[in-house]
Amino acid sequence: MKICMVSSEALPFCKVGGLADVVYSLSRKFVVNKKSVNIVLPFYRAVKDNKEVEFNLVANFDIKMSWRTLPVEIYSCVYRDIKFYFIANKFYFDRENLYGYADDQERFAFFQIATLKMFDELNLNYNIVHIHDWQTGMIPILYREFYHKSSRKRPKFIYTIHNAAFLGLVDRKDLYNYFNLSEIFFDNGETRINNNVSYLKAGIMTADRITTVSPSFVNELLLDKNNPLSYVLNERKSVFRGILNGIDIKEWNPDTDKFIKHNYTIENVLSQKLLNKKDLCKEFGFDHNLPLLGVVSRLTSQKGINLILDSLDVLIKNKINIVILGTGEKEIEDRVSFYGANYPKHVKALIKYSNEMAHRIIASSDFFLMPSLFEPCGITQMLSQRYGTIPIARSTGGLKDTIISYNGANEKDANGILFSAFDHDSFLLATLLGLNLYSQRRKYSKIIHNAMSLNNSWSKSYKEYYALYLEAIG
Repeated sequence: MKICMVSSEALPFCKVGGLADVVYSLSRKFVVNKKSVNIVLPFYRAVKDNKEVEFNLVANFDIKMSWRTLPVEIYSCVYRDIKFYFIANKFYFDRENLYGYADDQERFAFFQIATLKMFDELNLNYNIVHIHDWQTGMIPILYREFYHKSSRKRPKFIYTIHNAAFLGLVDRKDLYNYFNLSEIFFDNGETRINNNVSYLKAGIMTADRITTVSPSFVNELLLDKNNPLSYVLNERKSVFRGILNGIDIKEWNPDTDKFIKHNYTIENVLSQKLLNKKDLCKEFGFDHNLPLLGVVSRLTSQKGINLILDSLDVLIKNKINIVILGTGEKEIEDRVSFYGANYPKHVKALIKYSNEMAHRIIASSDFFLMPSLFEPCGITQMLSQRYGTIPIARSTGGLKDTIISYNGANEKDANGILFSAFDHDSFLLATLLGLNLYSQRRKYSKIIHNAMSLNNSWSKSYKEYYALYLEAIG
């Protein structure tokens, strides 16, 4: 089986969120199981500046976007048995960041057109083309319209929705301006949402199979009548599946983690984890005898960071320490920084992203906070469980699928704490329940052991994706 992943990000070259982890880790699992996998990415500046691999120029050609004739260069490399292809154009991708520009929709229109042209130029044949999020949603319709007469056998397109909040919206006229397509694809409803063209809807309507990243998130998307995608997904319900993400258990392994000073296993977690906590607390000026709460997240409203900040005065009175690592919305960054500056003995604000610090926080904290408004899957709750750090999370999406909530009497089964309503009081009550649990060392240690006993690797998810691929191929 020959598989191609097409994505806007993937480890180890470019990462903003969990999408990068999923694309790379799932690809590695297929490679380990003797399947051929390519990954196609934009040739961002962050990729080009990577000094650990050598990129080879393998092709160059022009593509047409309406009146524009644009140059494309294709680079490639092999990393851990995965062949990567990179779509290069200095104007679109030689920029400081991956996203966040006014012309993002045009940039990823170029990316999608160039990807299919690359298949043709390099005579690349795949059984499965697995596309991810709005940045790739137009690929099946473009293939159908411009490559259906190709001598190559049509691949099956699998479309995974990682974040349904981003629809990839453009004007109907951009069907021609960007994709050389007639507005008939707007008029017939294949791409139309609320009088706009949506890349995400196009992918849902034209892919052979659709997935998202947890079973619970499937139900949430199907039942949410306020979501413009709900009726579309209900139309295609028969080919829509929820497959839970896994985690990279080699990188995230407390027994071998190169970023933490005191490695540990389930047998010695309580003693060794405490040593890591002492080191981190000493560095931040915290009292290590107090419970340590960790947050590693994008600092956005969706992640529920304001619920944490609204509760901090009460939590500090209950004698806790908290470290918050991440970047995001300016207003929330400023609030986090304010608490860090005004409560330095209890709050550490790290407005940045650091992979090393993320490992250290997860390995050292007693509790990990994820009060998300919605969370299609979530990965960091599974990472925290693997490190014996008890997640406190809202009962939504993949968080609900991966956490058995402690209720005060079920320590034999529980591996975290969940709360339902997205409000300050519910979050605070759940966190206070955790602090009470912290004082009951027998129950607390049992839940740590439950969490570390979970198997959140890619093994089960890989089997589900492989079965889906085979089903799509027929």
